[in-house]
Amino acid sequence: MNTNDVIDLLKENDLIFSAEFCKFIYSLMGHDEKEIYPAGTYEVSADMGLEGMLREIITAGATDSTVSITFPEGFTLDQIIEKLASNGVASSSALYAVVDDPLFIQEFDFLAGIEDREQRYHYLEGYMYPDTYEFYIGENPQSVIGRFLKNFRSKWNKEFADRLEKTNYTMDEILTVASILEKEAKDADQMPLVASIIYNRLDSSSFPNIQCDSTAKYVENNKSKLVQAGRYASLLKVYDTYQISGLPIGPISNPGYDAISAALSPEATDYYYFIHDATGQIYVARNQQEHEENQALAGIS
Repeated sequence: MNTNDVIDLLKENDLIFSAEFCKFIYSLMGHDEKEIYPAGTYEVSADMGLEGMLREIITAGATDSTVSITFPEGFTLDQIIEKLASNGVASSSALYAVVDDPLFIQEFDFLAGIEDREQRYHYLEGYMYPDTYEFYIGENPQSVIGRFLKNFRSKWNKEFADRLEKTNYTMDEILTVASILEKEAKDADQMPLVASIIYNRLDSSSFPNIQCDSTAKYVENNKSKLVQAGRYASLLKVYDTYQISGLPIGPISNPGYDAISAALSPEATDYYYFIHDATGQIYVARNQQEHEENQALAGIS
């Protein structure tokens, strides 16, 4: 049920006086009428007030204790879940059950355009917006994951939407590029440059692969778990950009503002190669010969 459904149910049980009035007031308070409430049995009373009853249901018996957690740009969904679980927000098993549930596609229209969801490692990867959040200890896992998605929806503003229309890419593809930038660029200053190299390769018939190490590492970092599940080889075939042409099947991390902005507005260059030295300095090249010279300068054999 969403908020309006729950308010109707509260009215049916004589816990509120007017459903329409409560919906109006709740919306004025800035709450989301599409908030999803978990099925279950809850004990509520009219003296708790509307907000108190709704909070009791959405937090599913959570304690009053809260925790503030910061998730850095470029964190993967696995890292996010590990951090949530280690801070007592919800168990990892409960969170994984939610992120693999297609329920969110119905609530968040930007997820409806994701293709090949079943072939991806996690279809919500890339949409779990990195930020600082405050959670209840023992919070309902649907509420937890929904918090990230709502934040993403608010952060993908009109500026991003307008810039997307000027590209030949989908939102999902832009997020995929941005997720690679989070792993391949040393910092935000390098992101537009690295983005230009990725797009140059995508647009050139001379470079069938973008060859970003981070795409294979996304799968390899979970090799033991994926081998056990029988998914390692199949996922490597759709993520490893040394094997496939074009972009991986989906994002490999959850990008922040700088990476998304760079993916939407790359520099204009004629470079096709880049490497970093041990200090993070970037070396770019137009051809294989320049690339080999840069490898020598960077101390890479």
